[in-house]
Amino acid sequence: MRHKKIKLSLPQGLSTRTKQYMRDVVDELNNKEAIKAIDQAMLVSLALSYEIMLKSGAELVKDGVLKTNI
Repeated sequence: MRHKKIKLSLPQGLSTRTKQYMRDVVDELNNKEAIKAIDQAMLVSLALSYEIMLKSGAELVKDGVLKTNI
């Protein structure tokens, strides 16, 4: 039986970098036949976590670890 390729629907508002990362992840998993439809919730969670990491990292670079004058 041929492996059915999974297409992932991502939430709106994600950065281009996150979308590309998730396309790469899904392509790799599809190529290895290591993904099923049930995995989509986990992949959306990964996308959201990755987006949060990118935004948090950018804030840390911009403002430093400690904010002052709060």
